[in-house]
Order: sequence, then C-alpha cells, then structure tokens
Amino acid sequence: MLFPVRAGCEVGTLLVQDEDRLHWSSPCRITHKDGSPYCHTEIAGQKLCQVEQSECDYMRASIEADQGVARYFNRLPTLAAQKDFFHDALARADLACLEYSSDRDKLLEDSDPASLPTNLGPRERLRKLMKMLDDLKEKSLEVSQPFLWAEQEPASYLKKDSGKQPASWRPYLQPFDQREHELSRLIQQAHSRVIHTAKDNIEQSLAFLQSLGLEDAQQAAPQVREGTLRRLFDHSDSSDNTFIVRISKKDSAARVIVAPWLLRPLLGGVPSPQASPAIPVTVQEGRQRNYFARGFDAGLDRLRNDAAIALGHFLGQSRTIGDPYGKASLVVQQKSCSCAIVSSYQALRARHRQVKVEDVVRRAFKQGNYAEYNLEGSECAGGAWLEQASALLGSYGVPAHVLQGSATAQLDLTIRTSARHDALVTVTNKIYSGDSDIPTHAVYVTGEEVSADGRALGYYINDTNYAEGARFIPVELCAQACKKVVALDKLGVRP
Repeated sequence: MLFPVRAGCEVGTLLVQDEDRLHWSSPCRITHKDGSPYCHTEIAGQKLCQVEQSECDYMRASIEADQGVARYFNRLPTLAAQKDFFHDALARADLACLEYSSDRDKLLEDSDPASLPTNLGPRERLRKLMKMLDDLKEKSLEVSQPFLWAEQEPASYLKKDSGKQPASWRPYLQPFDQREHELSRLIQQAHSRVIHTAKDNIEQSLAFLQSLGLEDAQQAAPQVREGTLRRLFDHSDSSDNTFIVRISKKDSAARVIVAPWLLRPLLGGVPSPQASPAIPVTVQEGRQRNYFARGFDAGLDRLRNDAAIALGHFLGQSRTIGDPYGKASLVVQQKSCSCAIVSSYQALRARHRQVKVEDVVRRAFKQGNYAEYNLEGSECAGGAWLEQASALLGSYGVPAHVLQGSATAQLDLTIRTSARHDALVTVTNKIYSGDSDIPTHAVYVTGEEVSADGRALGYYINDTNYAEGARFIPVELCAQACKKVVALDKLGVRP
C-alpha cells in the first residue's frame, strides 16, 4: 500500500513492509526490532530513515504531553496500527510545515512598519504600531502552535529560568524576533513623540493662559472670548473634543474646561511657578510611567489626566502630596501573583533599602508570607495577603499595619500624614482595571492630588501588573475599588 507524503520539498512514496513491531525512542527515532532504523520514505531511489525536526515536533505536539508520543506509539496494539499512526502523522506534519511557511511569510508582510503611510500623526502612528505588535505576538504563537509540544513554565521568582520559552519553540518563533524588536523600537520612538507633543502643547496652552492675565480673573474675564486654544496632542481626529482646552465667558467668570474631575470655576487663582512635572520631561520619565501598557486608549486617558493635573497646578487649583513622579522609577513588572510582595519591594526601595526584588520574594516565601501554586491553565495562583506583606516589611524594620475602616478615608489619612506619603492598597480588579480573572490586586500608592481647599481628587499608583508608574486614578474610582490599606511608618496628625 502506498501513502503520498512530502519530505522537505520533495514528493516521495512511503515504504510499507511486513515486519515485526517498531519501537519509538526519544525524541523521534523509530527502529526495527533489531535496532536498525525504520526507513519510511523513498525519493528518487533514496530511502529516508530519519524524521525531520519539524515533523518530530508536530508529532510530539499531537499527543498529550503527560502521555508522550513515544509511549503512545509503543503501546499501539499492532504493527499495522503503528504504521497507520506514523504515516498519517508524517503526512499531516509535512502539510502543517507548508502551512506554517505560508502563514509566517504573510504575517511578516502584514506586520511590516514600512507599509504604514508616512503622513500619519503621532497618535495614529503609535496606535497602528501597537496594533501591529499585538497582532504579531498573538498570531506568531497561533501559526507556530502545531509544533509547540513543550510546556512553558509560568514566570516565577522562585524558580531559575522560569517563564522562558522552551528551546524547542525557537525554530518557529525566531523568524518573528527581528520584526518584534523593530516594532518595539518604533513604538518607543512614537511613544516619546506623543508625550513630547503633549508636553509642548500643554506648555503653550498654559503660556497663552498666562498671557491673558488669568492671575487676575476679574480683569481677564471680559477679555476672554469663547474658542479653542489648542489640542493637547496633534491636530487629527477633529471630532474628538476631549483633547481641547477652552476658555469660555459665562457670568463674568472665566472657566477652563478640562477633564470632568477637574471642572472648577476660576475666580482669580494664581498660577504656581513650581508646578510638578505632570507631563514627563525626559524620555526616561515617559518610559517609567509606561503610559500605554494597558493599551492605546488607556494611555491617552492617562495623558489627558496628567495634562489636566498640569493645568490644575498652573492655576493653583490643585497640588500633589508626595513624590509620585520620582517613585515611578521604582516600579517593575511582577511575576506570577507577587503583586503584594513586589509592592512591598518598592516601599523598601523608597526607604533606601538596597534589596533585589527576587530576594524580597524569596524571603517572603521562606517566612510563609508568600505562596505559589501550579494550576493548569493559570499563570497566577497563590500570592500574599496584606497582613503577610505587613509582616514581611516588619522583618526589614519598616513599621506596617493594616488599617480598619473605610479604605478611602484611611488612604487619605495615610498619604497626608506619613513621612514618605505612600501606602499599600488592595483593589477589586474588575472595577480597578476591568480584569475579572484575578479578583484582588495589590498596588503601591505613591502620592495624592488634592484641591486648593484640601479635598482629595485622586491618587497616584505604581502598578506592577502592567509596570505602570505614577498612574493617576480619580478618588471616585478608588472609592469603588479600594478595599484595604497598609500604613507605612508612623502616621502623624492630619493637617
């Protein structure tokens, strides 16, 4: 009986002979009873007795990992069953190899940044580049999946080299590496350009406001006409009026219309010459804040908030308690469910403890203050409660205790009265970030924004789940999402 099959780029004929049962040894060596290799295909008079690496990987991936292809093959009841399995798997493997080659080339073509129009504005270019990279990462795994038999261990601080791609994946994913690095580099450039544009435009808007003499609102109001000053980012998407800072005249009072949480009447506020750098000044500061870690739209929302904060500082409507922009440099990308412990690590670094994040996590694990479990289909199982994080901090000599009562009230008290104006907080993840897979998440709070009359407007968060630094969240969101607060150091008296 003949079975058509592809071997490399040649079409050959499977050789089927009557013989004793075959034996499969790892990884993909098939032999006769006497140990001689089984020759399965003949091309132009030459017998092929080896299995190509791609064919081997495909066959191994086609069988459940806990059983293994060798064990499955050797336990087949008859020689005919062994041959049927092998011949069918070999044909399917070669077909899958051809499909992979075609899909790989198409994906690389679709993700070529040279295909983008050259006249795109900074925001639109960034959006398209991010979409390209996301698609490349997702689809490269998808087209390679038929050959990925090895399991990838979840990332962990407790196991060396965990989280790395298995070596057997490299032949299939390596062709995409150069394109992924190219897109990442271009995204960093576009990211910096968007932030730089936002910074320049908000500075020009503030300079325009100052030129109107808004420090004396009673004199300025009659001179102000309703109109658009300038967009914060670029001049595309003209229908998007959330980017517009406007001055309007109403009842002889000038008013700046910005983000909803900062709508305040201006009755003579004096611009603050020492306003905090709400919009990053350097490329490094922009990277530390990692604006677009949760996606393009989320990044623009963050920039809108920071622009509104810059405006509030300029007009003397709000001020920042703490040093959230300085502490943005402390944030790292967590592994596994270590958010509470890695948030504690940031608190230690803020207190000038020269520690490494992996050492802090291992110390917590040895103390029984951190746990990891291997659950099928889950990258995160275990973690630590805030009580355990408090115990860990205490072992480093940092006073820490979980506060009782309203989380927002306790957080406001802690940030205002503690020496370093920081705290640990747990949040309901579905409300906080829209992620319902992990119900509770811990973050490091690095500061607070308060109005001129002392009311809390929101908090600054370092989030290790996305490696976001100094993310502003309005007090209304915190009221819904914040659950428990860990006070650090000794609290003072509320001013």
